[in-house]
Amino acid sequence: MAPFPVLLANRARLTQGVVHEAVHDWLSGHGGFHDVRYAPSKLRREQVHAEVEPEVALDIDPELPSARLEVQFEFPENASRDYYRIQWVVPDRNYSVGWHQHDHRDDLGECHLQLDYGDEVIDVRPADFLDAHPLNVLETRLAQLPEILDGISRTEESPPRFDR
Repeated sequence: MAPFPVLLANRARLTQGVVHEAVHDWLSGHGGFHDVRYAPSKLRREQVHAEVEPEVALDIDPELPSARLEVQFEFPENASRDYYRIQWVVPDRNYSVGWHQHDHRDDLGECHLQLDYGDEVIDVRPADFLDAHPLNVLETRLAQLPEILDGISRTEESPPRFDR
């Protein structure tokens, strides 16, 4: 995957709006990502969503169903780290998987990988903490995604699960 063309060197001056605009622009300019939009709205840019064609965007198995990428960064004033959620959502199969870095599961460390099925959390595992610019974090997580998706069992009869 090509590197991000935008470099915002001063992380202390980052805002959610600035980062989400950079994420929106980057996804809009790459094949396999379409219908890139802000959520809940263009005025309230709390997240960026994009519909994804996995075989084009990530050069992975064309048998994987279409998905939605949801990206959210936050910069809480009193937190020791940036917060984010980078979630791969597969609506047709009612599951999602993604990296969460916030203060909700500190028992797993600063970051975790979470597998959801419907409204239920199926599995949660510690993940590497990335102390990097948000765009670098997103690029790293997207590069890791094919291996993560390959390690999830998905059948019509049972909920998804991590194989490893």
